[in-house]
Amino acid sequence: MNKRIVNSSQIARTYRATSSHATRASGDLVFVTGQIANPPGSDPRTTSEPDLGTLEEQTVQVLENIRAILEEAGTSFDHVVKRNVYLTHAGDFDTVYAIMGWYFSSPVASTGIVAGLVPVGARVEIDVIAVSQSEARGWSGDTSDRGKRTPPTQELGEGERVPSGGAVPRSEEMDAATSVSV
Repeated sequence: MNKRIVNSSQIARTYRATSSHATRASGDLVFVTGQIANPPGSDPRTTSEPDLGTLEEQTVQVLENIRAILEEAGTSFDHVVKRNVYLTHAGDFDTVYAIMGWYFSSPVASTGIVAGLVPVGARVEIDVIAVSQSEARGWSGDTSDRGKRTPPTQELGEGERVPSGGAVPRSEEMDAATSVSV
């Protein structure tokens, strides 16, 4: 088996030198390490408890981190075949899954898990497995446009922030997103 380490310069470093952002195995599968909302350019090894923002902000940043890793590995959300979603509160699933609807163009095998996360301020962590784009040619997934839309923007109040990777969907647009049961 051939194995290639994938690290993206577009996002934060990994927590340990023994970890990578992803591993590409035998040229066909890309295994993305669980991502939390570390902002680009940060070094989680030197910041003990970063302010990662609201649940919505964290979810967008996590997905933008995954997008950067998938692009570095030569693939995209369109080619994700498995997703694991880790949340600290069961009540957060609807919000997180609504936001994920803006990134994934078709349904994906998905597991939802309620767990404690590191660092303590993290509320969502997601890892994925994708096939390489060359392997995915000829794959006939759903051709809906959900994954090709840009997430809508929202007006933020004083003191609120949007992660550098994207906008936070407005709640009414999240409600209109495809409902996914866990």
